[in-house]
Amino acid sequence: MFTSPGPNGPARLEGAVKMIRFMWIKPVSHLKANAAEIPREVAERREPLVLTQNGEAKAAPQEVASFEETRETLALLKRLVVGMRDIEAGRARPAHEVADRLRAGVHR
Repeated sequence: MFTSPGPNGPARLEGAVKMIRFMWIKPVSHLKANAAEIPREVAERREPLVLTQNGEAKAAPQEVASFEETRETLALLKRLVVGMRDIEAGRARPAHEVADRLRAGVHR
């Protein structure tokens, strides 16, 4: 089940196994030494470069198109969660009922 963003943190998928594998991990010194090449590399690979500092992941430069695609996907998932909650709360109607009411000119 999804939980929406709230005072206790961001939205999350409860009960899911969290497994994220990054294939392209470099220390932050790689960014410093290769700053001019990083945009081309992330564009070619279509995956974020995970930068580490003292052995911990700290940042992930990503190609703009991939970033935008990810944001669009997250926005769609958030809308899906809102719709699922509306259904659970009884604030939804079957599509055929809505279509019939629209055809009949009934607005509520």
